[in-house]
Amino acid sequence: MLNTSSGDERLFYIASPQDVEVAKTHLASGVIVSGKRIISPLKFDPPDLRWETVQVLPKHALRGEKLRLRLNLINAGGDIVQDVSTKVQYYNVKQPMRKSVIALPTARVMAPGEIITFDLEYTLPEDQLMGKYQIIATVDPENDIEELKEKNNEAKSNVIRLSDIKLLLPSDKFTFEENGLFLFQWDSLAFSEFKIQVGVDKKFEDSGSYFDLPQGNRWIADKEMVPLAGELPGMAMGLMRSKEKNHLYWRVIGRQASGRQAISGIRKFTITPVNSETL
Repeated sequence: MLNTSSGDERLFYIASPQDVEVAKTHLASGVIVSGKRIISPLKFDPPDLRWETVQVLPKHALRGEKLRLRLNLINAGGDIVQDVSTKVQYYNVKQPMRKSVIALPTARVMAPGEIITFDLEYTLPEDQLMGKYQIIATVDPENDIEELKEKNNEAKSNVIRLSDIKLLLPSDKFTFEENGLFLFQWDSLAFSEFKIQVGVDKKFEDSGSYFDLPQGNRWIADKEMVPLAGELPGMAMGLMRSKEKNHLYWRVIGRQASGRQAISGIRKFTITPVNSETL
């Protein structure tokens, strides 16, 4: 028809509804003319949802303390996805089947390559079992979305330690100078009185291998202590010499008004002598 000249007979074809449906099918699958495909269907890879990062702070938390979570979700596929549901839970590593829901955040629309960040907060119950915990994040938990990969929808956080007393300073394996400042710091929400114990016995089982600060029946309300020079380094250096050890351990005991007590974890530290004498 395009090659006809002026005055030539021209015929026009009006497509029926059935012809329109056939044409749509051809467009979807490609049209072949003289053995060649002249129209290629436009195809996209399905979406692919996965977690880039699942971060939790603090790494050592107290019962009753607020956790701060940052989760980055990416659509690594080739197509837009809508109404993305997620589920964020936590669990004790010794009881992985007993999960508790923290939040159910959603994303309305995610384009290919887009990253959405969820910033969440969660306060741990004061009666939560102490121990080690992890956060697990799941995208599309009901498996409603057809994805390029279906087995990458979960991600776990770092391990979080949960206790009633958290040691702050010194860090584990810290080295003090003999004539330097000896500062001990800790934190607790559950206890109001404290004392620290310093010794060469890692398990604090031999009463002759450690001492209390403050000594005797005294307790302090502060959450930090700078011992007297006669205690540290004095008593500590003497203890190392008598037990022929070159390192020490410390921990904190907390006490409530009711008399209930709890013991923190244990950290190791050393003291570098001013002279060259070897302990």
